[in-house]
Amino acid sequence: PEVLERITEPFFTTKGAEGGGVGLSVSRKVIDRHGGTIAFASQPGQGTTVKISLPIDHKRTSASSAASTVPDILVVEDDEEQLALTAALLTGSGFQVDAVNSGPAGLSHFEDYLMNYNQAPGVVVTDLRMPDLMGTDLARRVKEMAPETRVILLSGYVSDEVDLDVFPHLDAVIRKPFTLADLLDEVKAATSAGSPTDA
Repeated sequence: PEVLERITEPFFTTKGAEGGGVGLSVSRKVIDRHGGTIAFASQPGQGTTVKISLPIDHKRTSASSAASTVPDILVVEDDEEQLALTAALLTGSGFQVDAVNSGPAGLSHFEDYLMNYNQAPGVVVTDLRMPDLMGTDLARRVKEMAPETRVILLSGYVSDEVDLDVFPHLDAVIRKPFTLADLLDEVKAATSAGSPTDA
């Protein structure tokens, strides 16, 4: 019973170092966003039942659907494992997240949001070293289209490759390896600095 009470808390895990504690937290956040509920019933040796209830909203308008389509954060990272972890962390913390695995795809998604919804994600979190489009180049192009969007760069090469005086389109740089708390601090600071950009 004491475990059941906590299993959807962010970072709570019974798996020790092998568990991140974000899976059920992310699930609950997604279900909450859709106005649903999630409930658990479990008995030792008898298994666990998970019940998810989601409403059907026949009254949802196309305008509200469009507004909910633009995420709070666009994550761009070519390392699939790092991409999944970063997206899960941010989703579990209550943000709407779009995650893509290359610079060109990230730029394309960003342009699509502006063109189709006249709105951009409020924050872009991008890796530095990616094939086809470096994170600094992605940041520059994002700022050209939507100057109010905040850009956070992730890199293991910060000290010798990134100078914030040379790259003024970066709002923050986090050196890899970073803690999840470091990323959340920067994202929360960025989202509190301004709302998602209107084109």
